[in-house]
Amino acid sequence: TTSRTKLLIINYPNNPSGKVLSEADLCELKTYLRKHPDVYVISDEIYEKLIYDGNVHISPASDPEFFSRIILINGFSKCSAMTGWRVGYLACNPEIYKAALKIYQHSMSCTSSFVQKGALAALKLPEETERMRSAYEHRKNIIYEAFRDIPEIEFKNPEGSFYAWVRFNTDKSSEEICTLLLEEAGIGGIPGAAYGVRNGCFVRFCFASSDEVLTEFTARMKDFCRKFL
Repeated sequence: TTSRTKLLIINYPNNPSGKVLSEADLCELKTYLRKHPDVYVISDEIYEKLIYDGNVHISPASDPEFFSRIILINGFSKCSAMTGWRVGYLACNPEIYKAALKIYQHSMSCTSSFVQKGALAALKLPEETERMRSAYEHRKNIIYEAFRDIPEIEFKNPEGSFYAWVRFNTDKSSEEICTLLLEEAGIGGIPGAAYGVRNGCFVRFCFASSDEVLTEFTARMKDFCRKFL
């Protein structure tokens, strides 16, 4: 940040790393906000219910001291599997809401009624969300166990979301590795460069797929690393 900083944007659970905002992280954020009373925060919490291994999601907006300076954005795409329906919401203080509404009402007339009904139904089905979260945790573990046995890559167990953020021990760029993965192994990944990461070769993979697909994916990854790294 600089003396000109007016807004921070944070995303936890994080895409692409799967990092969850910890108590220590939150304390650092609060310390910063106390020192800079004119700075606001947009907190993107779209993966809030997809948490693993006993981790807990903590929203910065849950602290009354800072709520007036937090713009919480969330939706149903990830935790309710409604990707493509484009329905979400924000929570903020009334003054920010009034400003946001001026922009929103002139860019969209409304959210389709069937989408609104779907969102309401999702709020009433926490057991379905938990079933999906549990399935993702199982799939995450499939990748984690397999990747631990591949010496050519480094992979930290995700705390949330449904992404694997993998570092390849190579001098190749993330774009070059992604091209090789696609052409030689039929594996699709997003290069770390797309997230602004240039220090090291990182690739993001998604594990929102079936056990069978993930088992095949890990087998191909092992073969790829053995041949090309």
